Amino acid sequence: MAEAINKGFHGFDYQLAYKAVYKDAMTPPAGDTTRDWHDRQAHVPYEARAGLTYSKQIGYVPVDKTAEAASSTLEDAYDDFAVAQVAKAVGKDADYRFFLDRSRNYRNLYNPATGFMQGRNADGSWADADAGWTEGDKWVYTYSPLHDIPGLMALMGGPEKYKRDPGRAFQGWPQSP
Repeated sequence: MAEAINKGFHGFDYQLAYKAVYKDAMTPPAGDTTRDWHDRQAHVPYEARAGLTYSKQIGYVPVDKTAEAASSTLEDAYDDFAVAQVAKAVGKDADYRFFLDRSRNYRNLYNPATGFMQGRNADGSWADADAGWTEGDKWVYTYSPLHDIPGLMALMGGPEKYKRDPGRAFQGWPQSP
């Protein structure tokens, strides 16, 4: 919806589109805290925003409560940025600011000790570095907040640290040119 609106497409109701993306961003799926939401798991309903209940409470989807939680947190951050754009287009300024702020929840997964995004448990502790990912890993997802590159650069310690390979100091790799 955000891309279509941004590109000026017409022929659909922007207000109705906003209601749909708002509902997706704010209404946890049925059984959100009682299912673990493994991808393509049998007898599980549509998994949009799995773990949203936790994310709304603590700012991320916890690895020890929801499958693929680290990926979900980072993907939901981008989705919130898109919802913010739709809110802005329909004149919902308070919602625009709310979702833009929530789109920065990716910051909750950045582990400055390793230089990578990393899943967290519900108690705030770091999960195993390989836990919580789907169709990617810490190397893929560390640079996934494309909606806030300046914010990601600042989080990583500035442009020079952003340009280097994350984790190189911890694996003995030479710095990238």
